[in-house]
Amino acid sequence: MTKLVNQINNFVVQNQDGAELTAYNSLNGQIVKEHRWVLVFNKVLLPDECSMTMWETQQVFGQHKKVHTLSIGFIKEIAGWIDTMYMTGHDYRRVLNDVNWRTLFQSEQRSVDYIHGLAPQTQMEQTLPCFRCGIVLPDTHITIDHHKPQGGGGDQAVLKNLRNMGYNLTHAPGIGSVSTAFLNGQFNAVPTKSGGVVNQGDDEGKAWRYTLTDRGAVFLSAAIAASSEQRVTDLCMHSMLNLKPYCAKCNIQKSNGLSDLQWING
Repeated sequence: MTKLVNQINNFVVQNQDGAELTAYNSLNGQIVKEHRWVLVFNKVLLPDECSMTMWETQQVFGQHKKVHTLSIGFIKEIAGWIDTMYMTGHDYRRVLNDVNWRTLFQSEQRSVDYIHGLAPQTQMEQTLPCFRCGIVLPDTHITIDHHKPQGGGGDQAVLKNLRNMGYNLTHAPGIGSVSTAFLNGQFNAVPTKSGGVVNQGDDEGKAWRYTLTDRGAVFLSAAIAASSEQRVTDLCMHSMLNLKPYCAKCNIQKSNGLSDLQWING
């Protein structure tokens, strides 16, 4: 599947200076079309120095107000991280091969007990705990699933990815262990929910973490213009930032529905 960075490169080649594009923003944890703004493509000779500028659609004193501008080079930098963390929608178990993800979720060689016939035996295997209940299983027996669910969690997955990029794309960064690890570049083991304290913050702070800045709105609008809203959602839904290990029981029990902002964690 074509990478987002390549789609942005194609967009630059195929579009003319002054092309007007749909603007997107966030509201109550949902991605919405922003009718007050329009995104305009500014084309110059060097592709990475082209830019996207968000403008107010209504004139003030006979002029349109500029909201924010990002260079195509900067947009591609963020898109490159999204491409790198994409685990594909049909094989996201390959996140088990990522050294940083394994460190976060305590993947280690451990002694596993078996009964062969009537004889107890042990053998060393690569294992990791269920993020929800903490039971340790060989990684061949663990399920990898989405933290923000596929059924109703697409917008939250996009906003979660953008806030963890470290580019001030949302008004407040994530506060959880995974968010902090990606923002600081320090990948330490994350406590399972069974033994850890989940810091969800207050409602106002939670809302800010899912509210795009002007910079974030320009990036998201540009990414959607170069690909599609569904493609951006797919990239973020199947990102390593949105994948966690669960045992079969916990994976069945955890909610696969997400209706509004009050259900958002971390």
